[in-house]
Amino acid sequence: MSKQDSLNKLLDYREQIEQILTDIQHELQSNFPDEYGISYQHWIPQIKTSLRDDTIWLPRGQYSM
Repeated sequence: MSKQDSLNKLLDYREQIEQILTDIQHELQSNFPDEYGISYQHWIPQIKTSLRDDTIWLPRGQYSM
């Protein structure tokens, strides 16, 4: 497998993680609103920032995918 193939695979995994995270957010928001508020303030931004260095969130470190 070439490096380009491996990179494409990693990018596909990132998209899958983002979709799963969206599904989790919807589930939490619908069925666990208290937990959703906490997750939205803490671990959801960390995951999003680490996956894409998403500038909507405050900086949470120097490393991203």
